[in-house]
Amino acid sequence: MAATVHNTILLDQQLSSGLPVNGYKVVHDGLSQVYEPAIMVERSITGKLHTQRILSAGEPIVYSGFRYTLFLTRAEKTQLAEDLGKYVYFMPHYRDDASPASYRSVMLFRSMTDVENIDPHLEYYNAVIELVEATGHTDLS
Repeated sequence: MAATVHNTILLDQQLSSGLPVNGYKVVHDGLSQVYEPAIMVERSITGKLHTQRILSAGEPIVYSGFRYTLFLTRAEKTQLAEDLGKYVYFMPHYRDDASPASYRSVMLFRSMTDVENIDPHLEYYNAVIELVEATGHTDLS
């Protein structure tokens, strides 16, 4: 089976048959990939710029991540809030569920922002989440 675009991402601290357990519906106009170099920037008291970078063969290491806008139920919003700041198993919206190991990665669940109620009964929400590549972590231990 080939990789296809799904309307969900899989994100959880648990695996079942090699797949993260919880799926969340993606708002497709709210997808973006984030690239972040391993760099720290500060200025001295005289204003001189000081940088510290992690290099590999002379090139800066760049980590990737994702920012998604999700359509959530109240229970899903609560579950996501419990996973904030933790390492999670992640499968993006473009994946092949038949070969999960090739698409599954460990990410740091960095933030959940812009949580907005979208119905008068407080049952459904939109929220923006950001996941950061957790290079070096092959599991959640």
